[in-house]
Amino acid sequence: MAKGGGLLEGLAAFSYRVLKPKSNEPYFPFIKDSFLTAQINVPFPAYTSAIVVLTVIVGVVATVVSFFVHFFILKFPLMWSILLTAVWGILGAAATLASGVYYPSLKSKSLAHRINLTLPYVVEYMAALAAGGASIETLLKRIAEVEKEKALKGIFGFALKNMKLFNMDPVLSLLEAAKRSPSAHLRNLLQGLATVIASSGDIASYLSEFAKSLVDLRRNSLRRVLTSMGYITEVYVALVVVGPAILITMMLIVTLLGYSLFGFDPTLLTMLMTFLGIPFLSALMLIIMDRTLSSV
Repeated sequence: MAKGGGLLEGLAAFSYRVLKPKSNEPYFPFIKDSFLTAQINVPFPAYTSAIVVLTVIVGVVATVVSFFVHFFILKFPLMWSILLTAVWGILGAAATLASGVYYPSLKSKSLAHRINLTLPYVVEYMAALAAGGASIETLLKRIAEVEKEKALKGIFGFALKNMKLFNMDPVLSLLEAAKRSPSAHLRNLLQGLATVIASSGDIASYLSEFAKSLVDLRRNSLRRVLTSMGYITEVYVALVVVGPAILITMMLIVTLLGYSLFGFDPTLLTMLMTFLGIPFLSALMLIIMDRTLSSV
C-alpha cells in the first residue's frame, strides 16, 4: 500500500478511537456521497473523525507557533501578538477543515475523468463479449481482470464481489456499484444494465448502443475543444505577440519625443513589459491551453 494511504489510515484509526462516542454519527454527512465515489480506503466515520482531530491539531500548532514568532521573535506588543495569533490559528484550522471536506470531491472528479477516458473502449469490449453469449458475471469478471484503470476495475470488482461472495442479485449488485461510481457515464451504464437484465433485454444491443453514444459524446467534446483552442490561439496572438509589439513601439515613440506616461519613464515600462509582462501572459495562456486540453 502507498505510504500516503497508510498515513491516512493510521490517522483515521487513531481519530476514530479518540472520538468513538461521537463518530457513530458522522460529523459531515453532506460529503458522504462524494466520499463514497472517491474510493478512499477508510470508513466514513473514521475519515470524518480524522478531519476533526487534524483540524484541532493544526489550529493549536498554528496558534502556538504564531504567538512565539510574533511575541518573542518579532517583539510585537502583547495585544497585537494575541490578535495575530488568533487570526493565524483560525486560518490554519479553517484551511485544514476545508481541505479535508473538499478532498473527497476533488478525488472523485479526478477518478471520473480517468474513467471517462477509457470507458468507451471498455464498453465496446463488453459488447463484443456479450454478443458472443457471455453472461453478466463473465463480463464483470473479464473487465475486473484485464482493465488497467484501477478506479474502473474497482467498480466492476465490487459488483462481482457482491454477486459471488454475498450471493447478491445481479440487478441489485449493479445498482450498488452504480452508487459508488464517480463517473456519471459509468453510473448510467450500470443502471441501464440493471434495467436490461431485470426486463430480460438484449445486453449486447444495449452495450453496443451505449458505446456509440459515448463515442458521439467524445467526438462532440473534441470538437468543442478544437473550437476553444482556436479562440485561445487568437487571444494568444493578440495578447502576447501583437499587443506587446504595438505597446512597445508606442512607448519607444513617446521616449523619442521626450514625454512620460503618467509620470513613469517609458523606457522602464518597456523593460517591464519585455521581461515581466510578456512572460507572465505567455505562462497564463499556456496554463489556459493545458486546462482546456486536459478536459478531453
